[in-house]
Amino acid sequence: VPIALTPTEAKAVQKASGVRVRDPRLKLWRAADGGWMYIDRVLGKHEYITYALALDAAGAVTGLEILEYLETYGDQVRHPKWRAQFTGKQHGATLKLQADIANLSGATLSSLHLTEGVRRLLATHQLVVTAR
Repeated sequence: VPIALTPTEAKAVQKASGVRVRDPRLKLWRAADGGWMYIDRVLGKHEYITYALALDAAGAVTGLEILEYLETYGDQVRHPKWRAQFTGKQHGATLKLQADIANLSGATLSSLHLTEGVRRLLATHQLVVTAR
């Protein structure tokens, strides 16, 4: 499903999530059961981290997978236990590092930016995708 956010939609997502929308183009697929899968990327410390976020039909996170991680350090974000913290989260959940999501020593920026990316995608899903 190709979707590009309008400037108004991007502004609404940024306001709701507290995260800047850097690319208005979304990569997403709709599953037969009504769920969704997004492919997105965030900046780690120096390199981009590409990840997949799966949502159920109600918009709750069912999975987070790290698809590409090029940083020298911080690949602890790949660990299933850390990624599982996002399961069940929906738009409106606080999703703050060190409050809802554990910070990973040695991967602080990767942890932070992935958490922000998920928060931004959940806002995008709720405010834009389900409204279209």
